Amino acid sequence: MLYFQYYGSGDTLVYHEAASYLAQTDDDTFRVLISLFGLPEEQVLNLFPILGEPRSAFFIKIITGFYILTSGNYWLTSIYFSLISFIGSWFLTDTFIRFNPEAKSAAVVTFLYFPSFVFWTSGVLKESIAWCCLSVIMGFIVIYYHSNKLNARQLFLSIVLLFILWSIKYHYVAVLALCFFPSLLSKTLRSYTNLSGKLYPVVFGVIFIMVILMLSHPNFRPERMMVVIQENHEMIKEISAEGKTVRFIETENPYFNFLLNIPLSLFAGLFMPLPWQGMNILAFTTGILNLILLIFFIKKLFTLSIRNLTQISSLNLSIALYIFIMAILMAYTTPNFGTLERYKTSYIGFFIFWVFYGHPFLSRILIYKKQ
Repeated sequence: MLYFQYYGSGDTLVYHEAASYLAQTDDDTFRVLISLFGLPEEQVLNLFPILGEPRSAFFIKIITGFYILTSGNYWLTSIYFSLISFIGSWFLTDTFIRFNPEAKSAAVVTFLYFPSFVFWTSGVLKESIAWCCLSVIMGFIVIYYHSNKLNARQLFLSIVLLFILWSIKYHYVAVLALCFFPSLLSKTLRSYTNLSGKLYPVVFGVIFIMVILMLSHPNFRPERMMVVIQENHEMIKEISAEGKTVRFIETENPYFNFLLNIPLSLFAGLFMPLPWQGMNILAFTTGILNLILLIFFIKKLFTLSIRNLTQISSLNLSIALYIFIMAILMAYTTPNFGTLERYKTSYIGFFIFWVFYGHPFLSRILIYKKQ
């Protein structure tokens, strides 16, 4: 309803138009679907240049399958996508609780109820499918970390979900691999050898993943990466209205420009927009939520101690690194407040979960509700 009645344009409407056409090309819908999945993304883009990039062409194949199932009904498809996303959230929440019952309140509030997070992982958007893939993969990482094993079904599903996630949000997979593979490799080797306390498996893991990423996608090559980041930054800034973007310090050197703005990018990626930065009721409402999160975060900082920080597990350290990298990259490459709020779903849930975990405010609120 937001896109149809308020925005009047946007990704979900483009997907709706393209999938409606593809699902109703002729009566032999099964043949249409099979032929569509057999087409390279470039040929699908030739049918609908407005999709813009191969990732959207891959995503339109997924939507078309649901449009055939629902006779081209956007609203039923939206319900299916929301259900798929919810299944991922439910699985991740259940996994956190299974290995740490004390995380129940924080996990439930974050992944099942936090308004902006739930909203932007629903409906006919890439984020719905991407979040399902990401949350299930993260759940499997937690399971492996605590049990040191995954069964054949979980391994197979992980490969399928990684492929889907790579096809629609390849940068998610890149940061996931960079943050989690080294620590998981180190844990695996320590389980079977006497490498306890040695860092070289982590260093090897980082180098290995960086080499693989550079070979797997041209945008990850050192000479190309900063160019892509800066191009996205400039493009989003140019098409955004005045007052609807993060105000970064701008220089002519893209490397210095990015490094100089890391602190602001991190803050923006976690807490912006704030209420006074909102240009309309939707942005103002989002700002209220972000302000509440900021207040909870500040209160959380006072509960931390040096002992908490020195005893952090490798899994939690990997999650923190993932949040840190994603927040900086998303805020800098997509400085538009509206777009950033949607793209936050790749990491903000884990940050909210950390803020709420063991938080005295949340505990008091839940105890009051029970009474």
